[in-house]
Amino acid sequence: APGRAPRAGAQGQTFYVAVTGSNSADGSQARPWATVSHAVASVPDGSTILVQPGTYNGEVRLDRAFNAGIVVRSATPY
Repeated sequence: APGRAPRAGAQGQTFYVAVTGSNSADGSQARPWATVSHAVASVPDGSTILVQPGTYNGEVRLDRAFNAGIVVRSATPY
C-alpha cells in the first residue's frame, strides 16, 4: 500500500527459485520454482522467496497486493 513502511523480513514460509527449477515444482529448496514471477504469484502472504544465483531472462511481474508483505532476496548474501 502507498505510504506503508517496508518490512524488515517476512515471518512466514520460505520458498525457493533457481535457474534449474520448474514452475510445476512446489517451491521447496529441493524442488524450486524457475521464475520469480511464478513465486510471487504462488506464495502466501508473509512469505520469503530466496532466489538462487544465476541469470534469469525475461520480465518479473510483481502485481499482487499483500497485507503482511513478502520478501524477495538473494539466497546468497553479496
